Amino acid sequence: RVTGQSKAILQDFKTATRKTGCSVNPLYGREHLVPFFPQPTCSKKVVVIGGGPGGMQAALLAAKRGHQVTLYEKSAQLGGLLKLLDGMDFKYDLIRYRNYLVRQVEKANIAVHLNSEASPEMIEKERPDAIIVAIGGEHFIPSIPGVEKAMSIEKAHINEEAIGQKVVIIGGGTAGCEMAVHLGKKGKEVVVVEMGEILMPKGLFTDRMHTIHFMDEYKIKYYTE
Repeated sequence: RVTGQSKAILQDFKTATRKTGCSVNPLYGREHLVPFFPQPTCSKKVVVIGGGPGGMQAALLAAKRGHQVTLYEKSAQLGGLLKLLDGMDFKYDLIRYRNYLVRQVEKANIAVHLNSEASPEMIEKERPDAIIVAIGGEHFIPSIPGVEKAMSIEKAHINEEAIGQKVVIIGGGTAGCEMAVHLGKKGKEVVVVEMGEILMPKGLFTDRMHTIHFMDEYKIKYYTE
């Protein structure tokens, strides 16, 4: 089905919820549970694998609770996928959040190992009491003829000059739609293809609303279902 300009479904009312949360402060909306958190009885050795926002947040909380924390990140810098946002001017809040987390990790008593991909042998040598795995997810690659020639969204961010004038984005989730806005602002002809009924199905209503507004403003076409 061609959804067309200004006709995208903004809310399906199936996944709507009154629950509130925050992508920056994990305790928001859960303040009443804090008194029930058990206090640590001893300092443990904790290894965190992955230096993205989840791994950094876990390392910071473990260090704050008095544990000895070692963090392994396979790339040359912390930040995870948030490292890819520097060229997207409308993601400045997430860039600031990433930089804040990196600064907090640098100031905390956390042993950080960059360019270090964790292995069973490495972990065995550390002999930790606990291991936290925060390595992120993997993209689902549809079995479409020729898809092997396509770019992942990470490569598109890193190698943006290789993107041509006409762009098809497979996947109309938050990342796909925001990338469409980013490329549309640069004057590229963008089409978003989404197999579900609505764009950004897991996005907050306000995010979905203003992102689709900008997709329309930059004349981005989208096809759902």
